[in-house]
Amino acid sequence: MKTFILTIAIASFSCVTSCTGNQPEAATANEPIAESTDQPVVTAYIQLKNALVLSDVAAASAAAGSLAEILAKEGADSNITEAASGIASGEDVDQQRVHFKIISDHLIKTINSGSTGQTLFIQYCPMAFDNDGASWISLSEDIRNPYFGDQMLHCGSVEKIIE
Repeated sequence: MKTFILTIAIASFSCVTSCTGNQPEAATANEPIAESTDQPVVTAYIQLKNALVLSDVAAASAAAGSLAEILAKEGADSNITEAASGIASGEDVDQQRVHFKIISDHLIKTINSGSTGQTLFIQYCPMAFDNDGASWISLSEDIRNPYFGDQMLHCGSVEKIIE
């Protein structure tokens, strides 16, 4: 029994330290948006992701409004457009993150089925949404977690690189 408890304690400590790092760090978006991207959806998405990394409700609302307009013009699936609109009208960062997961899941499926013309990183945090996990798209290998912001800024890993 003591061995079992010790094993659980070590496993829990390992998970927490690997996702939180040694020192808390203030969130910074630190991800430049590609200047020459010919994909306005990706540009708007990255702006939204960066706002959520900073836990900036107002910036996330503005970026999601732009994303919703672009998606509507492109005739995107209504679920993703509604999720973007939900973020744009939202005043709670946690609720914005729920909608962001819907957008991320949809865009990742779309990106996986075609060419993007640029390098994108699919990243994953196993602890998001009560350990159900969630993925997002990034232009950089560096982990900047939009689901936790500065609470667990570096929690996650690169799941896939799309070129």
